[in-house]
Amino acid sequence: MKFERSVIVAITGALSIPRKKAIEMIRATPGAHYSCRVTSHTDYLVSKRNDTIKARNARVLGTVVISEEQFLTNIHDGRFPPSGLPHPKLSFPEIIWEEEAQTPEWCMLHYRDAGGEESKRTILATSAGVSTSGHQYLGAYDDGVFKTFRVDRILEMAPVEGGEPQ
Repeated sequence: MKFERSVIVAITGALSIPRKKAIEMIRATPGAHYSCRVTSHTDYLVSKRNDTIKARNARVLGTVVISEEQFLTNIHDGRFPPSGLPHPKLSFPEIIWEEEAQTPEWCMLHYRDAGGEESKRTILATSAGVSTSGHQYLGAYDDGVFKTFRVDRILEMAPVEGGEPQ
């Protein structure tokens, strides 16, 4: 299993190239996807100006606003670099994310959910936080989807030997 999160790119305003061409360029870039709107899952917003309402709102959501020049450099390089914290964490406003792993770690997790069901899974641990109710949480990718795991429900967690699972 290889972890690769797609990078979501949106465009606002007029660019020097036609919008349709810019969208085609995004779609042709490995791991990049075009979105017609900005959400908490959007990684980059391509904008000629940084002072627009859309650009300000994008930054509030955690989206990185880049210029057309930066956009074209990423296209030329054949990839958009990861933009920082996993944006799905914004979907958990009750958790204050306090720690980001410098190097996310692949782990084997044995977990018991709220209903008492136990499961074992391979995760990519990325962050830790505390909820407004005081529970500690682990933030991790499970099969490419960002999920939260209450620390007091983790039965066992161990690093995967050799790093990334095959």
